[in-house]
Amino acid sequence: MIRILTIALLSIVVTACAHVSQPYTPSAANIEDIKQLTSGSTIKMSVGNFTADKDVQASIMCRGEGPVSAPGGKTFEQYIKDAIVQELTIARIFDQSSDRKLTAVLNQIDFSSAMSGGRWDIMMTFSAKEVEPFVIRITYPFDSSFVAYTACNEVAQALPLATQKLINELIKHPSFLKIIGATN
Repeated sequence: MIRILTIALLSIVVTACAHVSQPYTPSAANIEDIKQLTSGSTIKMSVGNFTADKDVQASIMCRGEGPVSAPGGKTFEQYIKDAIVQELTIARIFDQSSDRKLTAVLNQIDFSSAMSGGRWDIMMTFSAKEVEPFVIRITYPFDSSFVAYTACNEVAQALPLATQKLINELIKHPSFLKIIGATN
């Protein structure tokens, strides 16, 4: 009986320390940029497989406080894929049947929760048949805290903003412009 209570208490403590990000909120600026790039065009694009290098984890430990993860049990690459689909859909250029298909590999995702300031570091390789594979690498800085619990929550809450920055860099990239047929 003591063993069962110990296991139950330990699982409550471990579960209570998880830091889960908020669902993605599309960026109005990114959507407006996509609309401007595709203004007057009837080109649509789809999003294919997003995978991760073998060293990329589905959650990342934060200061021994517990793991930081994407919401809904998603992997980080699924989270980023869904975010891109949301923005393309709102910008009205997403069509899953389009043969202009963006795929990606999440090469690296990590963060720092240092007291002097936190940051997310994300690197992805994107591909489509219209272009050679291209890499987008971002660092998204944010305020952190001395207190581990607070700092790890700040890490989790910064993931949507880091994802917005990643998408912003993607849509500005010359290879993305070729995929969508923009003449910029």
